[in-house]
Amino acid sequence: MKMRAITVITAGCAVSANIAMAQDVLEAGEVQFNENEITELYDGSAWSVQNAYGLEVEGANGEIVGTVEDFVLSTQGNLIALIAEVGGFWDLGDTHVSIPWEEVEFEASGPVAVPLTEENVENYDLFTSAGLSGTEVETEVAPGTDAAELGGEYWRASEVVDTYARVRSDGETWANFGFVRDILIDEQRIKATVVNTTAAHGPSIYAYRYEDTQNRGEQAWWQPGDRTYDIPVLVEDTTDQAEFEPNRMNRE
Repeated sequence: MKMRAITVITAGCAVSANIAMAQDVLEAGEVQFNENEITELYDGSAWSVQNAYGLEVEGANGEIVGTVEDFVLSTQGNLIALIAEVGGFWDLGDTHVSIPWEEVEFEASGPVAVPLTEENVENYDLFTSAGLSGTEVETEVAPGTDAAELGGEYWRASEVVDTYARVRSDGETWANFGFVRDILIDEQRIKATVVNTTAAHGPSIYAYRYEDTQNRGEQAWWQPGDRTYDIPVLVEDTTDQAEFEPNRMNRE
C-alpha cells in the first residue's frame, strides 16, 4: 500500500507544488483553535479517525463480523462511507466492503453497528455501495483491494493521515512543520485536522479548522495525490496557538 501511494504522489509533485504556492497567507486565528474551542473539541461529540481504526464492526445479527479499515470523505468535508474488513469472519478471504454512512450506527468506543449479513455482503461491494460511480474512482476497484485510491471529489482518510505538513516560512517559500496525525469528525463532517510538529517546532500537537475551501482549487491545503499538507500561515504565528491533547478525546 505504501509503495503504491509513493508512486502516485511522485507523479503529482509538480502540480501540487504549483497549486500550493498560489495559496494566500492567512491570519493564524482564522484556522487555529483557541483554548476554549479546544476544550469544546474534547468535551463535544467530535471523534478521532485514528482512534476508530480497528474498532470492531457488529453485523445485523448482533455478531462481530469485522473491523474498521478506513473512511471515505469528500472535498466538501462530508463523511461518505465506512470501509470495513470482514473476510475472515465468513470464510470469504480478505474482503473489504463499504457501507454508506447513513447506514452506520457509530460509537467512538465501538462496536460500530452496520446492516451486514453473510447473505447481503455482496451488496456492499467496495465503493459502489456508497454511490461512487466509475468516474469518481481513480482505478478499477475489485473486492478485497484495500490499497485502491479514489480520484476527484472523494478520498480515503488514510490518504492524508501521515502526510508531511508545511507552513509558510515567508510569503514565497514553505517550511517543514510536521505531519498530519489525525482527522476529527463531528456530525458527519470533518471538524479539524491534527498536526504533530517536528522537534524544531516543539514538538507539539495542534488542531486546525477544516473548511470546504481548504480542499478546493488553488487555495487547497491538500488534494488527493499531493505529497504535503500545506497550512498557509506564517511559521512565526504557529507558536502562540493552543496545543491539542489527543488522549483527552472521546473520554467516557
